[in-house]
Amino acid sequence: MLIPPQIILARKKELLEIPIDEPEMLHFTLSKLPQPLDIEYLVSETVVLFDQYPPEKLGGGAWRKISPYSVLKTTRDPVKLANQTMKDGELYLDKQAAQIRREQVMRRVTTPVKKFLVRSRGPLGFTTIAVAIAVLSWCLGRNNGSVGGYLGLLRVPLERFPALFGR
Repeated sequence: MLIPPQIILARKKELLEIPIDEPEMLHFTLSKLPQPLDIEYLVSETVVLFDQYPPEKLGGGAWRKISPYSVLKTTRDPVKLANQTMKDGELYLDKQAAQIRREQVMRRVTTPVKKFLVRSRGPLGFTTIAVAIAVLSWCLGRNNGSVGGYLGLLRVPLERFPALFGR
């Protein structure tokens, strides 16, 4: 009995909705899959979909987000895969695990900072603008109207632009 892809996709959604802390529900749902399950058909459909939509062509930058040490990337080339040893695979796995740990630490550190910046973006923006204006005014006053003279960036006397600066 062939299972139409629509049924498989419908079951996928149902399986993904099962809470992770209820393995018995997952087992029950999987035991209710149609019998006999035509594995050969599923594999052939998967190969067709893989050829139509290769992972490196997926939208949204999904392929770039995958670790270069992932099995998805380290086994793409059949020649390299044939020469890959178990030790190489373990090395890739260790590197990917280390990369995931670094990303988790970065996320743990940056998430509170991002939340703070989002919550206080109005006050921080106004404060930044006020400080920038104060620094610019101080530099202009200190250098007799030469924009950036103190900073060494620009040496343009304000007298050259009377319309802009009201002189």
